[in-house]
Amino acid sequence: MRDTGWAVRVAPANFAGVYCLDCASALRLVPWWATCSECGRASRDEEEAEREGWRYLLDSAGELHPYCPRCLAGATT
Repeated sequence: MRDTGWAVRVAPANFAGVYCLDCASALRLVPWWATCSECGRASRDEEEAEREGWRYLLDSAGELHPYCPRCLAGATT
């Protein structure tokens, strides 16, 4: 927890308390967003991004990076 930090939810919010970031993510307490690793375009809605075709690709180190559908289309041509 020392490396990643903590998420704090205060009352009267649902699930008020202090959570490690892994638990906060699993409980969907952390706001979601993605920024395309290629062009910098941002998406703030997870469901919309999925419908639009955003994907995560692995780099050579095994890290996942988000890519918008426009950049994915350019990468596959």
